[in-house]
Amino acid sequence: MSKKFAVSLAAIFFIIVATFSFEKRFDRMFNFFKKPNQAQIALGIDVLTKDEFEYFFSLVKNDLDARGVVLGAIKDGFLAVSVNGESYNFGLYNLAQLCKLSGREEWPAIVKDHFDRLAVSKAEDEELDKNMADFEKIRQYLALQLYPDDYLDLEKKVKFDFVTSSDIPAVMAVLVFDQPSSIRIVKKDESSAWQKSEEELFAIALENTVQKINPEVASEPVENDFITLITSDHILTAASVLRLNRFPECIGMHGSMVAIPN
Repeated sequence: MSKKFAVSLAAIFFIIVATFSFEKRFDRMFNFFKKPNQAQIALGIDVLTKDEFEYFFSLVKNDLDARGVVLGAIKDGFLAVSVNGESYNFGLYNLAQLCKLSGREEWPAIVKDHFDRLAVSKAEDEELDKNMADFEKIRQYLALQLYPDDYLDLEKKVKFDFVTSSDIPAVMAVLVFDQPSSIRIVKKDESSAWQKSEEELFAIALENTVQKINPEVASEPVENDFITLITSDHILTAASVLRLNRFPECIGMHGSMVAIPN
């Protein structure tokens, strides 16, 4: 599995505050594990059959148990866990999707690889946080990722937390840290310490992104015409549309109609 593909599986960790006693948490956790179908519904994993989910969830539970991760309740589509006294929420939907697309005999390795990468990602985040105030150490990780604006709920509070730009209707360019094994969205309270304008940050991030993508341009026949594709195995490839002038073969005599995958 490529490290960039694994990014789409990586969970975003949120610190949570436990509002229930250990005994209640244990009871709720135990009940969920006794009734896997309840866990499947609570996690919103509709891509697996009941039998598939039971096997999938047993792999997840056994892997986390082996890592010393304490499992808590399932709420709002997330599995609450405790790691070395710190609490996180794990989303398992993307992992379940990947397993569904693979042979069942591959599932144990897929689950293990997923949580191995989460551990690496956590270490990367810790190193990033340590250097956050030093822009020269941070700038190499800056990149841009495109999202549908409704995906990030940008009409509400979230848009005030992230560093964003909207040059294309209904598409939002978001400033991110492109780390070796994961992508993390840059928050405004992080970027404010660098004393750089958003325009400067976006210029640096876009240049970094174009350099990292290293895309290929190819043409594919479509009926009596053809389409031109910008392709790469990099998860940030869609950001190439922000520098379309670098791909003259993509620009027609009267302009171009551009489609961005979501």
